[in-house]
Amino acid sequence: MSWVKVDDGLYMHPKVLAAGVPAMGLWVRCLAYAAAHMTDGFVPSDAAYGVVSRRSSLPDELVRAGLWRRDDALNGWWIHDYLTYNRSRAQLVSERDAKKKAGELSAERRWKTVTPAIGPAPAPAIADSILPSRPVPSRPSLEKDGEQTKAPLTPPGGFEGAEMALPGIPPAAPKARAKSAKAALPDDWVPSARCLELLAGEGVTADAALACLPDFRDYWRSEAGRKADWDATFRQRVRWLRDRDAMPKAASESDGLTTADMLAMSKAFGGRTSFSGDEMATYFAQKRAK
Repeated sequence: MSWVKVDDGLYMHPKVLAAGVPAMGLWVRCLAYAAAHMTDGFVPSDAAYGVVSRRSSLPDELVRAGLWRRDDALNGWWIHDYLTYNRSRAQLVSERDAKKKAGELSAERRWKTVTPAIGPAPAPAIADSILPSRPVPSRPSLEKDGEQTKAPLTPPGGFEGAEMALPGIPPAAPKARAKSAKAALPDDWVPSARCLELLAGEGVTADAALACLPDFRDYWRSEAGRKADWDATFRQRVRWLRDRDAMPKAASESDGLTTADMLAMSKAFGGRTSFSGDEMATYFAQKRAK
């Protein structure tokens, strides 16, 4: 199916006003006829008189207005400036042939192997062959070094996820994603109370979780790792050990240490989680003194 273009200023053009509304109805219908039959703008008499009576003066009014030109040799009329705004028969045929060949080649490549032909590479298809059959609004012309160029139909990079670039308007800056800064494991790091609460909700007591801390620290110090959330990394390690029944033996109340004692002593002794007998005695003496 082919299409025709009509200028949006047609309704106030002097020739149109001179021809009148009835004559313009004939003009539009014959314009569609010329496009459908690819006549390059020629309207046979039979086609025109198939719309209006042979006694009608409307064809003559279009001729007087300068919208049609009579051709007695061919017994019909030529639409003024038809090929200025619409594609010729040769262009339409070329486009259809190119689309047909492209479709056949695509189907052949999909269903079987294509043996490349020996010889010079075929010339690229004309640009018009990739345009849609429907008419598109005229693109604005951009002057550059005295030459008229057409503005692109699509924004750079296509429509998906892209914004239309407009002359004189800078593109919007991309939005930066906020990221948490990664840091090395502090020497005196201990899991937060919230971290221990989450693990307790999964069935891991605070004592059992803290028993995993020495190996956790040694590993990440040797790896010089950097994390944005050390609490989350610690919980992942504890879960990994729990799921494999590899949890180390935890200190219990019978050993004289509670979870609160473990956290307090770890902070008091530079982040360590194992203490000598003298250190424990010193800690409990200070605790009793308070």
